[in-house]
Amino acid sequence: MPDQPWPQAGAGSVRLASHGAHSSLGAQGYTAFGVFAVSQVDTNAVFSRLKRDGMVVASLGSCPRETTNKADFCLATDVEVAA
Repeated sequence: MPDQPWPQAGAGSVRLASHGAHSSLGAQGYTAFGVFAVSQVDTNAVFSRLKRDGMVVASLGSCPRETTNKADFCLATDVEVAA
């Protein structure tokens, strides 16, 4: 089996434990975030704050279950359709 590419692909990723870390990384020059939200509720508030600060936001693994999606990009699978 060939080597898997994902350990190298994720080498530069940062796991954020708090929302304040986004601002800190933005101050260091980061301009985009891929967010894997633990909760599908209130994630638009996080996306709105990031976008207000000029960040590009991708929602990874799920889309907000609110009436709108504030992420610039959403990558998710509709598991009911896919099953």
